[in-house]
Amino acid sequence: MAKFQCEIPTDFMSDLLDSDFEEIAKEALEECTPLLEKSVKDSARSVIKDNTRTELVNSFKPWKGGIKSIDDGFIMGVAVYGKPSKGGKRKSGTGKRNLTNNDIAWWLEHGNSHQAAKPYLDRAAKAIEAAVLKKTQDIYNEKVGAE
Repeated sequence: MAKFQCEIPTDFMSDLLDSDFEEIAKEALEECTPLLEKSVKDSARSVIKDNTRTELVNSFKPWKGGIKSIDDGFIMGVAVYGKPSKGGKRKSGTGKRNLTNNDIAWWLEHGNSHQAAKPYLDRAAKAIEAAVLKKTQDIYNEKVGAE
């Protein structure tokens, strides 16, 4: 029968057990938020055929209030803010309220009766998944002294 022996240095375990996972998670999310913002902007830009929609692309910003705590974890995100400078009112539908960039972004993602859906959010998240995991791992390694 084979014998397996593994020795873990006590100082490594001490660093690991004394690490503040909340601090690590928040720092990782803070450093990854710009990656997400750029990825969402790039993905939205890639599905927009009309070059006049650069205002929409530039309206994606990190969540106001930053990182949010949910259940036993934390989340970050990017949202669409503002109104198109051209203004505009709905001509039909549920009302005549002014359009927002959020309305336009939702229609771009999900489509409407005038245009097919052009999903960009899942693509943006998948595009940076490896980079976010690496950044998180690097921050974790730095905090616990791992290599």
